[in-house]
Amino acid sequence: MRVADGFPVDALEFVRCPYDRAPMTFRAGNESAYGVVEGSVTCEACLREFRLRDGILDLLQKEGDPFAAVEIAARDREASEYEQRFAPARNATEIPSTLRGLDLRDKVLLDLGCGTGRVTIRAGRYARLTLGIDYSVESLRYLASRLRPPLAGRIGLVLGDASKLHFNPRAFDIALSTQVIEHVRSTTSRLLLLREVANSLRKDGVFVYTIYHYSLLHRVLGLRREGKHPNGIYYRRFSATEARREAQE
Repeated sequence: MRVADGFPVDALEFVRCPYDRAPMTFRAGNESAYGVVEGSVTCEACLREFRLRDGILDLLQKEGDPFAAVEIAARDREASEYEQRFAPARNATEIPSTLRGLDLRDKVLLDLGCGTGRVTIRAGRYARLTLGIDYSVESLRYLASRLRPPLAGRIGLVLGDASKLHFNPRAFDIALSTQVIEHVRSTTSRLLLLREVANSLRKDGVFVYTIYHYSLLHRVLGLRREGKHPNGIYYRRFSATEARREAQE
């Protein structure tokens, strides 16, 4: 599978150390015309070193979450087949409705849970720079395999848990997260994610996210509000009231 053309050097200024929020700097590495392909970055405060492989910056914290390994493995297994679940008709309605009203031209974009790039590539065509976050390295590699100029060099890929990362305050014009927040297990973790996004957006920034809806039909049919998909990935469905309440925090 084709790897990323390189992590854009300019994209590093938007990322902070996942342990102490300090800025990070590149160490020596192999570069292409589009960015750093192999190398590392170092936290300026704690001096932790993070690897950059195949153009993907690895900030994944592997400690402290007993469920993460199962869900990451499921995402990795299904990466190459994930987009086959979405019929062209669904993409033609869902993606434009998610992006409707957003002026992406020449903007700096954060995509949390970018996966294989179903929405990322569409949005990244217009953004000046996009930072794509996902905790499945195989999903990121699949996304990287689809990047061609002019997208190459304008999308930086980060391996990490979206609910545990830190970003440069007031750095992004727009943040996106599609079908991700319903998979974050605890209210505390969801609020941490939402607060980090709020902190990372510029004063007039916009956050657009989609989640599973706990609809009247679900209730009438007695379907579960939360559970696990057959692949072991946790989910929770939200009423509109619940979604607004968490966002207002």
